[in-house]
Amino acid sequence: MAKIRILDSVGIDTLCDLIADGHTQRDIAALYSVSRSTVAEYLTAHSEQYARAREARGDLYFDKIQDIAENIEGDPQRDRLRIDALKWQSSKLNPRNYGDKLTQDIEIKGNITFDEFLWQKAPD
Repeated sequence: MAKIRILDSVGIDTLCDLIADGHTQRDIAALYSVSRSTVAEYLTAHSEQYARAREARGDLYFDKIQDIAENIEGDPQRDRLRIDALKWQSSKLNPRNYGDKLTQDIEIKGNITFDEFLWQKAPD
């Protein structure tokens, strides 16, 4: 409980700013001398703010991808690996903006309504 008080004194806004700036729960735990599980518990208790901070971190990673792509110096293989890792992380942190888009195409042949199509017997 004393460890939670330490994080309460810091405040959820400060912790979320650190998350949005790319710091991990492990970084925050080391910074405030608490366990990572204490940080995770505290952030879970403030889930809406934590979710917004994670989305902002996804945006930060997307910006890093642009910086890496625009840099003509460096190792292309290493840069490609970094970009792939950041793209994957962005898609998990902010799936609404950077996640895979799933679409479904349905083709109905003939002149029937959608309800009729749903209720017709499947071919054997």
